[in-house]
Amino acid sequence: MQPTNPKQLGRVGVLMGGYSSEREISLKSGAGIVKALQEAGCDVLALDIAAKNDGLIRTQIRDAKIDVAFNILHGALGEDGRIQTILEDLKIPYVGSGPEASRLAINKASTQKVLAANGVKVPFFFLLMPDKTNDLKTIIQRLGFPVVVKPACQGSSIGVSLVRKPEELTPAVELAFSYDEDILIEEYIFGREMTVGILHQ
Repeated sequence: MQPTNPKQLGRVGVLMGGYSSEREISLKSGAGIVKALQEAGCDVLALDIAAKNDGLIRTQIRDAKIDVAFNILHGALGEDGRIQTILEDLKIPYVGSGPEASRLAINKASTQKVLAANGVKVPFFFLLMPDKTNDLKTIIQRLGFPVVVKPACQGSSIGVSLVRKPEELTPAVELAFSYDEDILIEEYIFGREMTVGILHQ
């Protein structure tokens, strides 16, 4: 990847905040990115995207007159393809995956199905929905303890529980459902957790 003259980027809009449960994390991450870009000599504008209406968001971004967007919105709006679609409609280039990849990746169940179909090993899991009968006893008989209970479409470990005993299961399920309509109960994989950032020019 060739180094870029910061001035060639034009005005960089750092999109942060949002309205998801990860708002405060996004604001903190965004502040760090703004600082780093400023230190690199970029013309930076911090944009706190607080509206829920796509039309209002589109107007806020358009009126900011940015040349490129650095999206650090977390969860709903930022990682589900919506902000990516808005930016593409406005013809503003942005950092990160496109709408379709974002819509897929934000949903853990969908992502794991795609990974498994492509030969990547993933934890065995059950998808629970509020409008269906969820037989927790059968699930635990299949998975055993411990299990991980998590919302399907949340990030930053919000609503995630490591359940080691039967009496911990129902509260964990209720917690996960308080953040999302669909949740996962999956087998626990012991080991190191690693995050890998991928850059592509």
